[in-house]
Amino acid sequence: MNAMLLSLVMLTMVPVTPTPMEQADDFFAVYAERKDFEALMAFYAEDAVLEDMVYGHIAEGREAIRRTLDWSRGEFRVLDGGPALTLTETVGEGSVVVVNGYFRPFEFDGDALGPWRFTIWLEFNDSGAIQRQTDWINYTPRQRYLGGDNRNDAVDQ
Repeated sequence: MNAMLLSLVMLTMVPVTPTPMEQADDFFAVYAERKDFEALMAFYAEDAVLEDMVYGHIAEGREAIRRTLDWSRGEFRVLDGGPALTLTETVGEGSVVVVNGYFRPFEFDGDALGPWRFTIWLEFNDSGAIQRQTDWINYTPRQRYLGGDNRNDAVDQ
């Protein structure tokens, strides 16, 4: 009896890694609130990669991602005071979670922008951290957000 009780106690002490879907839900909840940048950054693996396919930018490593996303840069506010983003669809398979949604209308440095539709592809490692994030964001006005690197050079033919 004591051995069984001890076994049960030991099982409750084993840390459980959240599933990729649970991690994605938590990640986007923090992202939508847009208040705790350090909590957002904690989702990324140290050697994570963030690639923005539309803008043509790649950030390799958590520190490069930190500089890319830097919430302290510029004045930001959601126009209706709600969350920064809304998810409309979430699909997961294994270590990959893909979401569709939109950034709600917002103001950045005095410019009214959005809504911006997006598809974001997240790949999680065995520890439950984001290993790779690939963004497709419909930035508008287009002329303001084009001009990044040609990421098509990454195609290996």
